[in-house]
Amino acid sequence: MVTRRRTGMAVRMTSNGRENGHPGEEFGALLRRFREQAGRSGNALAREADIDPSYLSRIEHGEREPPRPEVIDKLAEALRLSLFEQNQLLFAAGFAPTSLRQLGHWDRALQDVVDVLTDARFTAAARDDFRTVVHIIAAHWGQQTPGATYEARGAELDDKSSPPPPPTYS
Repeated sequence: MVTRRRTGMAVRMTSNGRENGHPGEEFGALLRRFREQAGRSGNALAREADIDPSYLSRIEHGEREPPRPEVIDKLAEALRLSLFEQNQLLFAAGFAPTSLRQLGHWDRALQDVVDVLTDARFTAAARDDFRTVVHIIAAHWGQQTPGATYEARGAELDDKSSPPPPPTYS
């Protein structure tokens, strides 16, 4: 999905260029799901995020466009969302995820990942295999202590963590 601006509103676009519902509809449904999973009322969340409860209700029902990133960050903090969930909210609203904002620039490695995941020549199964490899690499590097080697962690890995075969073309 691509986001474009029209008359000051974020409009969600499908990859074929058609609008996907009302602006903010996808964002509102996701926000409501996160709020309900947290067991929070709309009033309580609005108070904690310092926004008007009726505004929150209109956002959740897709009647208002998603708020600014600063407000989304307050909502995510009030809901105690994980970084991944906060990134989902920001992306659904048409904004760069927090992780990209922290990185500070677009990186060639990120582009390489996006290129593979959006390459129509790969089957869905091949893209899932690629995701698995990325998750394995991320887990490996995320759990490393300075100077640790892959061989030292080998005993912790099971057969499922071995990389899948190379992707096939459709």
